Amino acid sequence: MRISLRRGALGKAQPNKGRSMQLKSLGRLLIDELQEVYISETLIQEALGRLETGASAKELKGAFEKHGEQTGAQIARLETVFEKLEASPRGGHGYSMKALLRETEDRMGDGGDAPVVDASLIGAARRMVHWKIAAYGTTQIYAERLQLGDVAKMLGQTLEEEIAADARLAELAKQIDVLGNDEV
Repeated sequence: MRISLRRGALGKAQPNKGRSMQLKSLGRLLIDELQEVYISETLIQEALGRLETGASAKELKGAFEKHGEQTGAQIARLETVFEKLEASPRGGHGYSMKALLRETEDRMGDGGDAPVVDASLIGAARRMVHWKIAAYGTTQIYAERLQLGDVAKMLGQTLEEEIAADARLAELAKQIDVLGNDEV
């Protein structure tokens, strides 16, 4: 199903440059939000290798590796969503995710006791996952409201994957022994 977009001289949908879009349709908002999700997923995929390298706990390294594979599949799923919507995935800025990633990399650069660094990485990863849960949950609702059943189903699948990832990270946070150095 094609979502109506602003058209340029060549009849192609124009990307949103500078975020001055007026919110005039739920369909346009859906595409805008999905473009933000798409750029954020690509940023996360690039960063997961660094997170895996920065982690010391074997289980945490494995969780980052698994999430990297899952993120690749989620990006492919988003590309299918954009094809169904006859829209481009390009156009998002990823400001929120860039800020979360910058914070994470700053923390990794600080160094410290390995279990505490791991706990910090888990917290950072959970913040990213929570952003994704909000984004996928919201876009799934928009797709449902627009009666885009296939799109809503694909977004819902990713939402469930992110909820499971958050639960796994929460479990890992409980397992990491950070109490050896209990300074405040």
